[in-house]
This record gives sequence, C-alpha cells and structure tokens, in this order.
Amino acid sequence: MKVLYILIAFLIVSCIKETRSDSYTYIVNNTAHNISIMAYYNGNIEPSLSANIAPQEQKIINYNGGLGSTDIAGGFSYGAILGIMDSVLVIFDNKDSISHYNTQLIGGAKNFYTYDSARNLYNRNNYVHEIAEHSSKKVVHHFIYTFTEQDYLDAKQ
Repeated sequence: MKVLYILIAFLIVSCIKETRSDSYTYIVNNTAHNISIMAYYNGNIEPSLSANIAPQEQKIINYNGGLGSTDIAGGFSYGAILGIMDSVLVIFDNKDSISHYNTQLIGGAKNFYTYDSARNLYNRNNYVHEIAEHSSKKVVHHFIYTFTEQDYLDAKQ
C-alpha cells in the first residue's frame, strides 16, 4: 500500500508544470537615419549584442527565455544583458556617434550618455516594459527602446 501512495505522489508531482519567463527587447528607430549598435566587451565588438536598424524599423534585438518566475516585475531587458559590456557605441549613418556607458565611465568619447541619462541603453528604466502574456505558468515581457531624432542630434554635436 505504501508503494501505491508513493507512486500516486510521484505522479502528482511530475504533472506539475514548470513556470516559464520570456523577455523580448525591441529597438525602434523613429529617426530618418540608419543606426548601428555595437556592444563592446574587453575592447572588442560582441556581434551577438550588436545590430543594424534601418530608419523607421522595429527590430527584436534580444530574446531571453526559459524556466523562471512568472513575476511581472521581472524579465531581462537588453540593458540588463548589456551589464557585462564595456560600452555601447551607437552610430548614425556610419558617421555620427554617441557612446552609452554603464555605471562606470570608461574611454574618452566626445559624445556620450551616462547611466543616469534618460537615453542610456543600459538603464532598464529607459525601456517601456509591457506584459504581453501572463498566466500562472508563463509570462512574456516586452521591453521597448525608441531612438528619436534627439539621439541623432546628440551624436552629431
């Protein structure tokens, strides 16, 4: 009889599904300029975190998903993923650029956004965070960062 109880308990536990958390980061280019985003690690470009975005284009730049909490305050934005990078260089039309720095300034870029800037890619607060799907078993986060003409003007200075 004990074996039957153990078997029933095992079957009940094995039927409990894991929770899943997926995060998508979208970059929206609301400018009239081509944008290249280059993430640097130890002075080298990290291709998996770099992208080119055409004028008026929206692109998924990062996906992070798997087993995890369904807490709607969670999720990983592109900014969180960038955390280990040295810096991010954003170039408009292969000409004008601006650096985005994490909490520590490195390098000597002429134009840059500090972490506190409302335009910095590292700072999670600079992304619109939407919950695209939420249930007891799954949550889907969308993080949206939008480049504007002001970003271009800041790079052009």
